[in-house]
Amino acid sequence: MTDNKYVEKRYGMLRFIASLLKVLAWGALGGFSLMALVALATAAGAPFAQFRDAGLLGFVLFGLYGAGAFLLLYLYAEFIRLFLDMEENTRAMRRSLDALREESRQMTPREQNTPSGLPAQPSAPEHIIRLPEPSTSGGGAPPRAEAPASGSPSNPGYGPGDS
Repeated sequence: MTDNKYVEKRYGMLRFIASLLKVLAWGALGGFSLMALVALATAAGAPFAQFRDAGLLGFVLFGLYGAGAFLLLYLYAEFIRLFLDMEENTRAMRRSLDALREESRQMTPREQNTPSGLPAQPSAPEHIIRLPEPSTSGGGAPPRAEAPASGSPSNPGYGPGDS
């Protein structure tokens, strides 16, 4: 993780829009909640059953619209913040890598070795088998390995001539 407190803040208008969307999300939640409560109060004080049903329906719809509006506005604001943070982290990482690259250019070859005195690039791992270099004194192609006999454990029934 990079330390971004020294990275300049860019895209001020997007930051403002993200903050404004969060404020609007809370406002929409409050406004729709208030309308839902008014619809519920209307349903409670309605003299006729049809008004009561309409008030309850309004309560449910205003509640759902309020929750949906809040989620969409807040989510959109968070997406803007996410992309701004990604840009900021990418820029900070690039500056860190540029500083490391510049620092490694200024080091002498001896300083580039590991503390144990070994070269910075390791040799081949021990589990890799190195094959001997082919000799050029024989003049021909290297000898070919013989195919295992048909029915051997390494070749179960598929030898030359088996179909």
